[in-house]
Amino acid sequence: MSKHRWKDLKKSLWIHINPEKGEELKAVQIEDDDRRGKILKLIKTINQGKKEAISKKKSELLKLFDDIQQQYQFLYALYDNLTSEVRKVVDNKDEDSSESSDSEPFYSPNEFSARNSPMVRRFPINSKLKNDKDQGTEEAYLKDKLTSTSEVVKEAIDATQELGKTTVSPETMDESSLLKVKLFKSKEKIQSMTNVYDVYKMETAARIKELEGQVFMLKLELDTMETEKTKLEEQLQTLQENNSQIENQNFDFEKHSVGETEKSLEASDLQSEVNSLASQTVVLKRSSSKAECFQTLIDDKDSDMQVKDSEAKKQLFEQQIRTMINDANESREAKEKFHEKIVELEKRSREREYELSTQLKTSETRRNSMSEEIVSLTSQLNSLQQEVKCLQVEKSDLFLQIDKAEEESEKLSTLRNQNSRLTEEVEDQQKTLIERQVIIDKYNEEHKHYAGKDINVKSYVQQVEKKIEEAAEGLRKQLEDNLRILSRRIRVAEQLHLENKDLYSTTKEKYEQDSKDLETLLHMLKDFSLSANSMLNVLDTAVLRFEELNDHFMNRISQVTGALIFAKDWMNRKNNTITHMKDDLDTVLKQLDDKESEILGLREKVRKLENKVRKADKLLKQKEEGMLSLGEEKREAIRQLCVWMDYHRSHSEHLKKMIRSLRAP
Repeated sequence: MSKHRWKDLKKSLWIHINPEKGEELKAVQIEDDDRRGKILKLIKTINQGKKEAISKKKSELLKLFDDIQQQYQFLYALYDNLTSEVRKVVDNKDEDSSESSDSEPFYSPNEFSARNSPMVRRFPINSKLKNDKDQGTEEAYLKDKLTSTSEVVKEAIDATQELGKTTVSPETMDESSLLKVKLFKSKEKIQSMTNVYDVYKMETAARIKELEGQVFMLKLELDTMETEKTKLEEQLQTLQENNSQIENQNFDFEKHSVGETEKSLEASDLQSEVNSLASQTVVLKRSSSKAECFQTLIDDKDSDMQVKDSEAKKQLFEQQIRTMINDANESREAKEKFHEKIVELEKRSREREYELSTQLKTSETRRNSMSEEIVSLTSQLNSLQQEVKCLQVEKSDLFLQIDKAEEESEKLSTLRNQNSRLTEEVEDQQKTLIERQVIIDKYNEEHKHYAGKDINVKSYVQQVEKKIEEAAEGLRKQLEDNLRILSRRIRVAEQLHLENKDLYSTTKEKYEQDSKDLETLLHMLKDFSLSANSMLNVLDTAVLRFEELNDHFMNRISQVTGALIFAKDWMNRKNNTITHMKDDLDTVLKQLDDKESEILGLREKVRKLENKVRKADKLLKQKEEGMLSLGEEKREAIRQLCVWMDYHRSHSEHLKKMIRSLRAP
């Protein structure tokens, strides 16, 4: 069952490590190299040209990445199938090995514990040297068994030759039984040796399959390296897309900044207009100060309210313009800072692209070297498999020869059985001859006793003697025939023994050659295992280095992505503030339009007021002339009043004096 399972595993692995599919694999590798070259070219030239060319390049990149992703999905499916098959076979092998461990009596307890130890199961590559040493001891043990079996066979051949030379005796029967036992033991030893050879062959085949599995795992590791490479390329593409987005945002921000400068210029123009309006309001104030004197002609209240409203609106508008100028300055500073950050990010991205290109080159060189090593290993595996096939053919020939030797040994056993039966028959005939000789001696004594007694008895005795002689001649002829047959059979057995001896010598030489070939194969497998271990160590170091670089790169990418996210948030906030500023500017512009319309209305009112002021000036001039004339009249009246008052004062004093004089006695 274990052979069948390992054959199934070999078939499943050989589908993927088949030399007939080397050309297809090379074609697939060439296609992958072309795709990688196209991807690198498109990544380098993705930001060059017009928008249509950039969109076409992006679509081509997406198609190439989709194809690569489909290939890797197919490879992952194959990998899952193979891992499931390998796990099934390995589990079945563990069960078979646990069952077959009871039927291996020639292993020492140390070897048995070493074979069933968990460290050997966990680390099969590192325990190959120990297994090779154990196999060397097993080979020495097998050679000792072969020499012992050859000695036993030689002893059996010598014993059969002695049987042929010596006459049949009961001692020969015991020796023949001993030879049978020895032959049975030699058969058992040969069978055990064949079992050991089968086990050894199974172990070598299992090791070859393990090496094939390791080669397949190396190929899968190469595929994983390629997937990581594609992931890094995708990350590069995302970084470049982010850079392009940042450049577009920068371009939009520059557009917004240009619009803000235009708006700041418009605001400065508006401020100049506001200043002119302020000067006009000052003039209006002066005119209003003149018009305050003439409450009867001008309604000062309305003009004062309008002037105050215009001043308040002017102050609000100036504050809004100042805030807009400050926001524009802040946006310029933020733009400069953001531009500096973009320059730093571009430098970092370029440095990272250079590092990634160097890493890709090193990975490609490693992949090429690994592919060459894998090709060499597959060629070595193919040669080893061919040698194993040759050994299997030789093993089948040896089994055929062993079957022939077993048939001849069976023939020898049948001849020995016949020889033993014939010896038993000869012994029985000898016993009968001895008994008959005794009877003849008795008859002769009786004949001598009765010789002189009766002549008829003589004739009877002569007849009896003739019968006895005829019976003795018949027995002698039978014995001669039996001896001739036995001698012929013994000669045939000797010839068969000689032929078996020649076959045994040839099989022994072939087995020694096979053992030498197996030793060379073991040395080759040891060298191959050492090279595979060194390759695995190199791959482990390379994988660790790649993982460290990947972690470092992922940390950098996370930092850059964090900075980009922060920059995006900042840009979004700035865009929101810019939109709010745009809305505020729109509202301010609307207010300015309203103010302009109000200013135009005020200008018309001012013109009307100026006309009224001119009319009032004319009236004032006329009033001033009237006032001057009135002043002169008032002066004359005052002078007359003064004269009148002086007169009344003098008259009152005269009256006082007269009253005093009258009061006096």
